[in-house]
Amino acid sequence: LADECIALEEAGASFEEILTKVGGGKGKLAYDSGDPEASPIACGQIVGMIDEIKPVKKIIDDIISEADDLLNRLNRITA
Repeated sequence: LADECIALEEAGASFEEILTKVGGGKGKLAYDSGDPEASPIACGQIVGMIDEIKPVKKIIDDIISEADDLLNRLNRITA
């Protein structure tokens, strides 16, 4: 989709013409159909920081483990 928009822009398409590719209900169409190629799907800048996919249980276990490590470290510092 990005390549299509770039090609349109390079061909001199107006903003309105490019918007027909990405605007309106196209995002909902992608969500409803499950097809990520149907439209751009909004995501934040943090998406660039994702380097693995984990089950939710693993994420929560990691958070708890890191919190426990931090508490132990703070206890050593203040002891």
